[in-house]
Amino acid sequence: DWTRADGSGQPQPLIKQAAIPWSFSPDGKRLAYVDASGANQIWTVTAEQQNGQLKASAPEQFLKDQFRDEDPAFSPDGKWLAYSSTESGSRAEIYVRPFPAPASGQGGKWVVSTQGGQFPVWSRASHDLLYLAPNGQIMAASYTIKGDIFEVDKARVWLAAYAGSGFDLAPDGKRIAAVIPVRSAGAPKLEHEIAFIENFF
Repeated sequence: DWTRADGSGQPQPLIKQAAIPWSFSPDGKRLAYVDASGANQIWTVTAEQQNGQLKASAPEQFLKDQFRDEDPAFSPDGKWLAYSSTESGSRAEIYVRPFPAPASGQGGKWVVSTQGGQFPVWSRASHDLLYLAPNGQIMAASYTIKGDIFEVDKARVWLAAYAGSGFDLAPDGKRIAAVIPVRSAGAPKLEHEIAFIENFF
């Protein structure tokens, strides 16, 4: 569903299938999402305003395979898509492919992680791609782009211990917004809790 940011109006359906929205392209015109029906495949749609309403094009499947493909993330220039996939085995790894795929086929494919990874996040301040490793570390891999070739260095530890799940990176590339579960049994239960991050975007 989509709704207006000012809270006016009622939520309206954008995509008819069960979907988990994940990443908008930098120009805001294409949404990458994961099919939530159990197939775990990445799809994209063009989302445009028409007569004050947000309308989506027909969904396009990004990859057609039998693997668990999730966590799609558009690069800052919108020309690459990072995602996690079980293509190499039961453990998910981070991959990068060009977006959209070349007319001749899927184009190149580059593996970013080697010891497992989820939730890829592109830095807008540097040529780094971050992801969450299975051991709870946030890793960063530097990359360079030469034409249609994506070159990636060996990942390094960016944050040694992270107890959350998903995260996002601030525009300065130095801080993250994190989802951390509260585990303290003695903490008083709050009915409502709001975190306000000023100038995050």
